This record gives sequence, structure tokens and C-alpha cells, in this order.
Amino acid sequence: DIIPFSPRFVWAYLLYYPVCFLPVLLIGSIHAFRRIALAYAFEFLVGFTVFALFPVRMIRPSFDVVDSSTAVLKVIYDLDPGYNIFPSLHVANAFLVAFIFFKIRNWREGTVLTGVAILISLSALFVKQHYVVDIAAGLLLAGIAYGVAFSWRVKKQEYRPISVRPSRTT
Repeated sequence: DIIPFSPRFVWAYLLYYPVCFLPVLLIGSIHAFRRIALAYAFEFLVGFTVFALFPVRMIRPSFDVVDSSTAVLKVIYDLDPGYNIFPSLHVANAFLVAFIFFKIRNWREGTVLTGVAILISLSALFVKQHYVVDIAAGLLLAGIAYGVAFSWRVKKQEYRPISVRPSRTT
């Protein structure tokens, strides 16, 4: 009840979908691909296991469709009935992408994506898709998935794209 309902945040909530695909831009080696895939797989395995064992439901407000924000939010509510909210995979995946960018790219891009992940997290609260505990659990899940997939012993250069020289044919 303390957190206001703000349908305008639906646009920030939708940022989740392009953010999830950003790691595709990083895959220059099979080693990086395997690590990123492992991190995502771990998150989804844990998330779906918790969803199956503890199907929690979000209590959502009723509202009238009066503009594009409420129209889009109504579509989201119709497609997603509000079950399976703990942990928030919107939050987990958004922060995982930020962590990956810190590891593989640089601190600037990681910082920008952390800001985007925070915005997505806030939007999940303001559009009443998640409770605060779902957000915290999503962040924790992202940290654990990152830790499982990326060892501190792995060197950054292992993730640089492989340059392939064209073969000379005579």
C-alpha cells in the first residue's frame, strides 16, 4: 500500500525484454557463450522450481484504460495473471546482464545497465507486478547465478571475440 500504483512505469518495465538479449552482443567465444547460458539456465531453473513449489499471487489494483500506458498494462495483466512472482526474474535477469557487462565489457556499460536494472525493479513495484521481497530475491538470485557461472579466476581476455584470419587459398 505504501508504494503508489503508476501505470506510466509500464514502459520501464518493458525495457526488460531488450535488456535480456544484450548479452548476445558479447558472445565472441564459445567460452563466453557457455558462461552466459549457464547463468541464465541457473536463474530459470531456480525461478521455475520456486514457482512450482510456492505459487504466490500478486494482488493487483483495478483500473480503467484511459491512455496507452494503461492499455499496455492491461495487456500485460491479461497475459500474466500474477502468479509466480517470487523471485522476480525481471529483476534477476536485468541485474545479471549488468553483472555480465561489468565482467566482460567495462564499468561504464555495467553502471548504465545497473541503472536500467534498478529502473526495471522500481517499475515492477509501481505497476504492481511484484512485491518488495520479490525484488530482493531477484537481486539475490542474479548474484548467485553470476557467482555460479563466472569465477573470479576467469580472466577477462577469455571473453574477447576471437579474430579469425581468412585462409589463403592458392
